[in-house]
Amino acid sequence: MRTLKELLRDRKTLAWMILAGIALGVLVFRIAFPPRKAPAVSVSAIRAEKGLPVTTLVAEKSSLDIRRSYYGLVRSVRTQEVTSFLREMVESVKVEVGDRVRAGDVLAVLSGGEQAAAATADRASVEEAKRDVERMKTLYREGAVSRAELEQSVVRLKSLEAVMSASSKRSARTVVRAKIDGVVTERHAEAGEIAEAGRPLLVIQDMGELEIEVLLPQADRLYIVGGTDVEVPLEDRIVRGSVKRLDPAADPQTGLFRAIIAMPPDRALLPGATVEARILVKRSLGNVVLPSGIIQREGDESFVYVVSGDRVRRRVVTLGEGADDLIEIRSGLKPGETVVAEGASALYDGARIWVQPAGAASGEVSP
Repeated sequence: MRTLKELLRDRKTLAWMILAGIALGVLVFRIAFPPRKAPAVSVSAIRAEKGLPVTTLVAEKSSLDIRRSYYGLVRSVRTQEVTSFLREMVESVKVEVGDRVRAGDVLAVLSGGEQAAAATADRASVEEAKRDVERMKTLYREGAVSRAELEQSVVRLKSLEAVMSASSKRSARTVVRAKIDGVVTERHAEAGEIAEAGRPLLVIQDMGELEIEVLLPQADRLYIVGGTDVEVPLEDRIVRGSVKRLDPAADPQTGLFRAIIAMPPDRALLPGATVEARILVKRSLGNVVLPSGIIQREGDESFVYVVSGDRVRRRVVTLGEGADDLIEIRSGLKPGETVVAEGASALYDGARIWVQPAGAASGEVSP
């Protein structure tokens, strides 16, 4: 007879065989009869159930600054064009382009030997004439000369003093000095050259006070007055100035009006550079202002989609001025009404909508 231990071992083996058979059967069944996947829900089905995806915004009143862009040249308010009063040889030039100078600094030295000699001779003549006047005064008191002779000596002295003053000034002008604080922006002279009278040697510009000159058409000139705000974009920032003065009459050849814009000093504003000046020509107040991308157009009509419950209604609007991606709505829309911001291209009058978070209505919708 089999022992109890053998019987128990045989039963365990049988149990494992039964479990293995069940697992194998389940596996075969899964392979032969795989589970069906749930049918995919299409975007069109979602839209049919929930509506077309859109984002919305509430129309509000706002002010809108209407600016026009003009291009003009930057220049310094104070400029010294350094010239020679004499025809002399240039002995030395003390500055380079880009150097900062102060009023009174020596810029250049001209050869002035003849001028110095003439000034010395004129001073000697004046000293002699002074001594002659003193001698004539003594003789007049003694009755040795007439009053007319004394007066003649005084007139001669004054004439010689005038000559000496002129020659001294000519001599002093051989040392050319700055009359303003600023930066040397041009240099047209080198040592050894002849400086002709009136010929520019150097140009100095004061960088502390700048202005821009632009030309305006008559249509905009009517809206611009002194003090009007101006924006000048420079690199990554906006620098503000204001209209300083306006020509009362147009240029007869171009029909344009000159405007001068006062600007604060800035490292990116350099004399001679061309910059854009955005001048405020009008400020719209009290109307609804919307992003211009919201406006739909069909033929000559401009319209928006106004939200009413879960539907939209096409609403024709009258547009006003536009600036910086914003546009004024003059009629057709009231403050507080909700309009479609994104997703309007797929809409039609009476369409059902599905409002999304801002920025989510870009086309396809995920279920």
